Amino acid sequence: MKENLMSDNIKLMEVFSTSHGAAKTYSLREIYINPGQVVCLRSEDVFERLLHEGRLVDGLDKRQKFTRISVNTSLHQEDIVVIGTLDEVYKKLNFETNRLLRG
Repeated sequence: MKENLMSDNIKLMEVFSTSHGAAKTYSLREIYINPGQVVCLRSEDVFERLLHEGRLVDGLDKRQKFTRISVNTSLHQEDIVVIGTLDEVYKKLNFETNRLLRG
């Protein structure tokens, strides 16, 4: 099935927690997401607040927006927070998928 090929995945920048205590610390990493497994996209206002409070990754532009992506795998559903507005992430997932399907 074409949607399972690694080349069909979309590259995004994830914001993730590097700690598990009360005082969370965050970092960034590049990830690839299979658009065929995306169930839902939501604006992530909590991360905007954390950014303005200086509790996210140093050096990020204070105007940055975040989107929470719900991905459904065969075993479970996982939420991932990425950098970008809801519309930017939607367009990237949609454009790349349509481009790949058209060859």
